[in-house]
Amino acid sequence: MESPRELREKYHGHKRKRGYQYWGHRFFIHILPSYLAWVLIQTKITANQITVLMVLSGALGGGLMFMQGFLPKMIGFALLYLGIALDGVDGDIARYRGVFSLRGVYLDDVQHLIVPPLMLFGLAYSVSKVTLLNPDWLIVSAAVGGIGWMIIKVNGKEPFHIMGKHFLRDPKKYNLIEGKNIDKPELAATEAPVIGKGSILRRLLAIRFQLRQFLLAVLIFFSVMVIERLFVADYASFPVTSWLIVGYGVFLTLHVIEEIVKSYFYIDGWVTNTYKGMILENETLKQFEEDLK
Repeated sequence: MESPRELREKYHGHKRKRGYQYWGHRFFIHILPSYLAWVLIQTKITANQITVLMVLSGALGGGLMFMQGFLPKMIGFALLYLGIALDGVDGDIARYRGVFSLRGVYLDDVQHLIVPPLMLFGLAYSVSKVTLLNPDWLIVSAAVGGIGWMIIKVNGKEPFHIMGKHFLRDPKKYNLIEGKNIDKPELAATEAPVIGKGSILRRLLAIRFQLRQFLLAVLIFFSVMVIERLFVADYASFPVTSWLIVGYGVFLTLHVIEEIVKSYFYIDGWVTNTYKGMILENETLKQFEEDLK
């Protein structure tokens, strides 16, 4: 059997460039889970069972955030990270055994929709009982930010939803392709403006995408609460965490507004590009089948 490193290269090598752009993903998302996957592959546990465990771990970790005190939250963060790690493990097991399930994909999406808002609101609820800030600030910020987190996740799938439900019924009706036959794979599509890859502006703008990543959110809240406990005299009222909850909720709210506005202007291009990719993949598959004959 392959080593954890070989499994990581085999199943995640193509994601390396994209995944390593986000801080912490290389170690926490790719390296550590690959060892866990290596162990579980040698058991009889199925990918779907891992997915169920992932959802339960994340939901329990988020639920512990509602409890008062420092220790339950630390246990909650550990369970939340376990859920994040298992999110990659179930896919590795499915790919290794060649057994895939739409139910597993569905549960994976449910976990991404429910667990992050649950963590944020749970923290806000428990901290609001002891904070010196206005507790309403925490509750409202976390509630709106949590909803924003869900919208951001759903919004990322909208091009596929629109393509499947509306666009594919009659692509020509939407008149998105000028001077091209939409039935041909070489169709054109509206592209979003590109900022230079090495520019400082691109790096600064990329920070907001990293901050909305659930892994980074877990690491930030965990680190702040530990530092607060060690070095802040009035740690029992969670003074730093309180402001972090409010700030993060406002950040998510502003970010979802940006995403909705951006999607409005670029949805035509995203849908047609997705359609183009689907056509090209079908053409490649047909060619491959012809070569086998």
